[in-house]
Amino acid sequence: METEPGERGLVSVPSSDGRPARQRLLVADDGPPGRATLADAVRRLRPAAEVISARNTDEALGALAMQRIDLILIDFSRPGADGVELAALIRRTRNAAPIAIASSQGDAVMRAHDLQAVFLQNPISDEALAAFLSRAELQLDH
Repeated sequence: METEPGERGLVSVPSSDGRPARQRLLVADDGPPGRATLADAVRRLRPAAEVISARNTDEALGALAMQRIDLILIDFSRPGADGVELAALIRRTRNAAPIAIASSQGDAVMRAHDLQAVFLQNPISDEALAAFLSRAELQLDH
């Protein structure tokens, strides 16, 4: 997979020393600025987390097939499958990871809710992102 400068690809090495694995977040956004902004915000709020970036639906599904993903952040407006359609594809793989769909379009709210995904209003504030991450972490702990 090609990545933008400063982004990480899909390859990761699991911990072999018995420590809990770092939390892995997938950021799926077709635009480099949006992807970088969201990934940077996650890294600010969760410095220990590993952020994996995907430019399109195929890369997002490939990342999910290759490794454990704990949380998923998807931009709604994307070529091909929109964010809700990508979330539906992810749910069909029986992946229960918490999903947030970011959009400035209010019509995505109900569609996101139907997939047990959280809707985040664009532009995403650090407070809204932190609240999603905290709720998702609680869900993962149970």
